[in-house]
Amino acid sequence: MGYKVKRGSGSSQPVIREFVLSVLKRLIGLLVVVGLMAGVGYFFLRMAYYRYPAFQAAADDVLGWVQGFYAHRDLGHDRNHPFRLPCRMGNR
Repeated sequence: MGYKVKRGSGSSQPVIREFVLSVLKRLIGLLVVVGLMAGVGYFFLRMAYYRYPAFQAAADDVLGWVQGFYAHRDLGHDRNHPFRLPCRMGNR
């Protein structure tokens, strides 16, 4: 009874390719899951903001505090910036 002895290193090309493909698959899966979580979270926050006045008041307070924090330190002080946080408490 004889055994096959594999001498030397075989081609590692398929192993590396399989590794890269598995990493890409996992990365795409992770991005899909994070995107779904962000979308569902955004939907529920928007729904709560418009449906419950107490949540709307609390969210506006928090946004006012955040804007005040950044304004006090002259961070993001451009009021015409397209990503400015919407706040109903007035321009601070």
